[in-house]
Amino acid sequence: MSEKFETLLKVIDSLKIPSMLSLFEGNKDRFCKAPASSKYHGSYPGGLIDHTMLVMSICTYLYKFDTKNIKGTTHESLIKCAALHDFGKVGTKEQDFYIPDPSSQKYIQNKNDIHLDHEHLSLYWINLYSIPLTAEEIKCISYHAGSYSPAFTLYKETPQHILLSTADNMAAKIYNI
Repeated sequence: MSEKFETLLKVIDSLKIPSMLSLFEGNKDRFCKAPASSKYHGSYPGGLIDHTMLVMSICTYLYKFDTKNIKGTTHESLIKCAALHDFGKVGTKEQDFYIPDPSSQKYIQNKNDIHLDHEHLSLYWINLYSIPLTAEEIKCISYHAGSYSPAFTLYKETPQHILLSTADNMAAKIYNI
């Protein structure tokens, strides 16, 4: 097992959510091999775990930078959302979300069976493993892509959402992971 995955499991274990630990342990091969995107950030085998770890690290940094002024969230809740926000990029139990593009060395989204975005697929996995979420955590995972989410205008941003969305954007657009 990779050192990154071991580190991820330690962080998840510290959240004391056994069902979340089961999700990651039970799907480690797919999670550790999946790309984070088709052709943008982390579009390589293992990109998803790299991206997830970076988002978690950035969230921790941003949270600890000014803990006193961040209202309505906890570090544990933020890390929980960061760990789960892109899990849907593994696909469903039966199908991968991204498949190799036969015409290039990149990936394409699997259109054969999966007709959900990765945010809803993340919620699918969370439901399968009975991971408890607050309404705020569901919103954060659903709209973590910020203005790139089609229904984003329906959602009022909160400090937790802004932290997760910022960390996700930094990881994807600044660090390209």
